[in-house]
Amino acid sequence: MEYQKVFLHYYARADKDEKHRREMEAMDHLVSLLPDTLASSAAYLRELYDEYELGVSREAIVVKDVDKYELLVQAVEYERDSVNRGEKLEGLRDLTSFFGMRHGIKTDLVKGLAADIMKEREDLWKKASSHIVNGINGN
Repeated sequence: MEYQKVFLHYYARADKDEKHRREMEAMDHLVSLLPDTLASSAAYLRELYDEYELGVSREAIVVKDVDKYELLVQAVEYERDSVNRGEKLEGLRDLTSFFGMRHGIKTDLVKGLAADIMKEREDLWKKASSHIVNGINGN
């Protein structure tokens, strides 16, 4: 849970260039960990990663969309955990700015999945608001 909090907080506020630099650094590190028997595949893995980052194939576009969707799911889960603990959805617990990434989803399949998670979020916020209005949330 703590990892998700740190990750979501960083991801939502990271400068795009800094985020890219850190991701490239992480990819270089992961490739360097390959055992000798797979070291010859390092360049190919790097090519696949670059393909993903640039979104130059249908597969890369789908994977990038699913990656964005997974972040939406994480954010809703984080908000749900806050509601379940009786906390208000405001401040850092309000991840509204994070959800703008859904507009960058390109494939119809993942757009549909994202719409479903946004409906879940809407229902969650209604539930949280009704708890506060009804005095259940004493915070």
